[in-house]
Amino acid sequence: MARAVIDIGSSAIRMVVAEVAATGSIRILDRADRPVPLGHDVFSSGTASRTTIGASLEALASFQELLRGWGIGSKETAVIATSALREAKNRDTFVDRVALRTGLDVRVIDGVEENRLTYLSAVHAIKAAIPGFARSNSLIMQVGTGSTEFMLLRRGKMAFVHSLKLGSARMEGMLRPVHSDPERLRRVLSETVAPTREALSHEQPLKHIRRFVAAGGVIRLAASRSGRRIAEYCSLIERPALQALIRRLQPLRVEELVHRLEIPYEDAEGILPDLIVYDLFLQSTAAQQVIVPELSIREGVLLSTAFDDERSRREFELQTIASALSVARKYHAEDPHVRHVTKLALRLFDLLAEDHGLGRRERLLLHVAALLHEVGKLIKASGHHRHGAYIVANSEVFGIDERDTAVVANVVRYHRRALPQMSHPMYAGLSRRQRLVVNKLAAILRVADALDVSHLGRIDRFDAERSTDLLRLKCGYHGDLSLERMALARKSDLMDQVFGLRVELS
Repeated sequence: MARAVIDIGSSAIRMVVAEVAATGSIRILDRADRPVPLGHDVFSSGTASRTTIGASLEALASFQELLRGWGIGSKETAVIATSALREAKNRDTFVDRVALRTGLDVRVIDGVEENRLTYLSAVHAIKAAIPGFARSNSLIMQVGTGSTEFMLLRRGKMAFVHSLKLGSARMEGMLRPVHSDPERLRRVLSETVAPTREALSHEQPLKHIRRFVAAGGVIRLAASRSGRRIAEYCSLIERPALQALIRRLQPLRVEELVHRLEIPYEDAEGILPDLIVYDLFLQSTAAQQVIVPELSIREGVLLSTAFDDERSRREFELQTIASALSVARKYHAEDPHVRHVTKLALRLFDLLAEDHGLGRRERLLLHVAALLHEVGKLIKASGHHRHGAYIVANSEVFGIDERDTAVVANVVRYHRRALPQMSHPMYAGLSRRQRLVVNKLAAILRVADALDVSHLGRIDRFDAERSTDLLRLKCGYHGDLSLERMALARKSDLMDQVFGLRVELS
């Protein structure tokens, strides 16, 4: 069945129509794009102008005409928006006007979700073409017109994700005075990205990176001019070839770029800065080639909705867990106690399945919260639950979007001490559904933390017996459980409040 994805970006609105087979193959049926300067408005004034909103509505209406020819309606069309609309002060008005005019539901995604979709499309395009990619040290980056996304993989496991507010549309005013001076342009860009390069190197020395993956329209254009295709949806650019292309483009005016590359004026303004940013990070690595996936975030959305098999879901969960562990290590909070509490919490979640009624996604959020529940101790042991909530709320974990991050931060906040209260701003800001999830997951994590209060791993397994209001944990253990019993009596208060269950050890 054909499906469509529309991407409302910073410089254009783009559409893809494709079929995704159960085998994983993608057949592109149609593409369309319309330049719309949404980023120019938002990054300069903070809002989308009336003119730009009108142009966006016209573009979307024209896309619907094309989609009708394919027999695709609004329900079969996913519409996403990235950094420009994400930052627009009038984004709710924009989304509402789109819905009223076209019936399309716009989903404004955050940087973490953008990373996830980029990863999905990139790996799908690469895995058959590059043997061993899934086990390599890799940097995946995408320079967009409004933001630049980074994913650092250590032996194939997600080590670091970051969304940087850097893109040609955002930097247009800053770069215009130096655009005609290649040395100054490179120096300004190098100084701009230096903190991100340092952050990446802190997680994994970039000189150990062997695979450099560059996604995005600009690098795909570069691959068509200076690279070679190695698979249906994957190309390679040799390191010297990219640098030679940059040198050829540097002396050209924007008008010459438009004519020579046959691209719109808006794209021509940003092509050189974008390629220099890619090269700045490439030069920091040991990679000798640029791997260019020919699929975009739009195909990532299609893959995300088409693949619901156990293997694909488990792969994403493992990458999310690897990313959470990387954050825990960053704050020196990945130790035997944390891993043991995580094991106990997940066991308790499974035993209480009929009571909490939560699903696989919430189990993953509990897993992440348990791995991160001690990160606040790096700031101060006293009150580390509050410090930890702040750290989590301001961290990026692969596969965890803004809403789920808020849930995880609150679960960390309530793993000890005070119970959830509407007088707490972070908790009060959640939706009713989110608050219910926080209450249930925090109740479970409090009990799991109590069961290892000694940090000695005395309880290594347990089963549960329950009556109307009692949950009796039958434990396999070693040593004296006096501390655990006292902690359980103190920390099972939320379990009693949420599930109506007293918890005892036997």
